[in-house]
Amino acid sequence: MEARSSRPVLIAALALAAAVIACIGGAPTGAPTEAAQFATVTPGGRISVSLLTPTSPAEDVPAQGGTPIGPVATSTAEAASTLEQTQSAPAATPTTPGVFAPAAECPAPGNPRLPAEPPAFNRFAETIVQYLSGGGAPTVLEGRLAAWGTFTSYGGFIRADRDLTGDGVPEVLAVLMNPHEQEFPFPGDLFIFGCERGAYRLLYQAGSAPNRSAPIILNVENNDVNANRLNDLVYAVQTCDDRICSTSVEVIEWSLTLNSFGSLLAQRIDEPFAAVEVADLEGDGLSEIVVERGAVASEAAGPQRSRTTTLRWDGAQYAIAEVDVADAEYRIHVLHDGDTAMRAGDYASAAEFYARAATDDALQSWRYPDEASHLRAYARFRLMLAEAAQGNTAEAQAAHDELIAAYTLVPTGEITPVPGTAPALNRGLAGSAFAEMAQIFWREYTASGDTGRACSAVTGYARTAPSSYEVLNSFGYANPTYTAADLCPFGG
Repeated sequence: MEARSSRPVLIAALALAAAVIACIGGAPTGAPTEAAQFATVTPGGRISVSLLTPTSPAEDVPAQGGTPIGPVATSTAEAASTLEQTQSAPAATPTTPGVFAPAAECPAPGNPRLPAEPPAFNRFAETIVQYLSGGGAPTVLEGRLAAWGTFTSYGGFIRADRDLTGDGVPEVLAVLMNPHEQEFPFPGDLFIFGCERGAYRLLYQAGSAPNRSAPIILNVENNDVNANRLNDLVYAVQTCDDRICSTSVEVIEWSLTLNSFGSLLAQRIDEPFAAVEVADLEGDGLSEIVVERGAVASEAAGPQRSRTTTLRWDGAQYAIAEVDVADAEYRIHVLHDGDTAMRAGDYASAAEFYARAATDDALQSWRYPDEASHLRAYARFRLMLAEAAQGNTAEAQAAHDELIAAYTLVPTGEITPVPGTAPALNRGLAGSAFAEMAQIFWREYTASGDTGRACSAVTGYARTAPSSYEVLNSFGYANPTYTAADLCPFGG
């Protein structure tokens, strides 16, 4: 992959988790052990932004400086004090009324009141809409939000200098921490409020939950990632359970046709402890979004590989354009590659992965007893399926015969099984269950020529004998989990 921008916009998923793990109850055990450095947007630092009012066509919005505020001197924040707090507010986007739509009509200035104490977090949007619609100044709102505790050392900001709807009138954009939930992963929400017919309404809300972090905006330097003259928002959130925190990415843009914000992502991106970069890597004016999967620092997570997913603008959406996975060192990871190719219908590539998993002596095992024998048997079973899916009957039979021969139980005094009967299998050998699956599949497949019916027979066997494939689920929670239906992918 090409060298990246010298100033990437990064969010290392739960970088502060390493600092707070020992101090905050319920934090995942697999958090990173070392605090990361952030070039621009820092989850552990508040963004301080001066708010602006809409400008006339003849005026440009001046650049606004911002003073980063470092972690407060608590036990958790103190542990994160090595983080570089370099965030400052970027130059505001100049606005020209009527770029894509008539300028919105905003309320006349007024003097509404905000409650002294913060309402329930699920009423924040309603409270802010009422205040802004009454002509309240965003600068006063910022002060009250600060008093409510929505700006903390872990995030939170408000700004009113970016036009996100193409009408030349800036919206009010806020990322607010939930003052009622101040424990890891520090929940919050993202709101966009816009003018309409002399009042404000909520145009977008990211959503909040106790196990989700507040959103972190990633494209602070490039407001228009797809170069269509409408400002966009790229943000990430972390969602945690008791074992792992996953980073999900979202890209939103205003739809002039639907009069609402919508996602620009072709598919969901969700990776554990991920780092995300938004940058124009190719110098064509279009930003790429690069998501680097992080490692889960826990033995229970199992063996892992680094993975980098690059999304590019295809003219309509941000879609996955490239997935760069580290070379496999473990046999199970080669099998995962084969299973991924099989699900995608790339049977030729799947066959190559399965053949390697069955024969490559350099591949490592993890911890399951006789793991290599079990996985080699699974590899040959899946190789038979991949060849059958391509109509390569001879190759499929060769894979079947090789697997069955390795597990055939030869009775005393006999060299070959009784003609016309299926050979008896030595169920005491590691991996024999996959040989039995191959035998079941091949018997039905040769009788009917229907891979779907043959797979149904295999699935039925696996459901009655779940221990037959438990080896595939013995590699920790950072690796895929298999069900009986996953063993044979054709038909029902």
